[in-house]
Amino acid sequence: MKKFLLLFTFAFSLFTFAFSQQYAWQDISANIPQNNEFPPSLSDLFFVSNDVGWITSTSYNEIFKTIDGGATFSTQTTPLGATSAIQMVDADNGYAGGQGGWIYKTEDGGINWNILGSIGTLLDISFPFQTNPSDPVG
Repeated sequence: MKKFLLLFTFAFSLFTFAFSQQYAWQDISANIPQNNEFPPSLSDLFFVSNDVGWITSTSYNEIFKTIDGGATFSTQTTPLGATSAIQMVDADNGYAGGQGGWIYKTEDGGINWNILGSIGTLLDISFPFQTNPSDPVG
């Protein structure tokens, strides 16, 4: 019985290790554009699909967008300040916020970020169950 249990444990561990290697993390930090002054301090990310996603930066007023799963990123600029949180409803509509409490909204995938208002420093944005995207919770 001990041999069977030992063999089973070994086989299970080997299977688990082999399976987990299939889904390993991949470093994409070199693909994110960097300001000449200093590299960005990244704070939040949100993907609406395997390919389309955004990363916020508390270093300066930029949000980075990818449409190819992180192979490349384009830079999007927010009007007033650095961002620490982002949540998208879909590939076009979403919200970002951060330092100074500014809340931004986009309706074009982040090409334009419009100011909705300010509430104090915003550390996170969430849409519980995505039921009402016009009512972000920070």
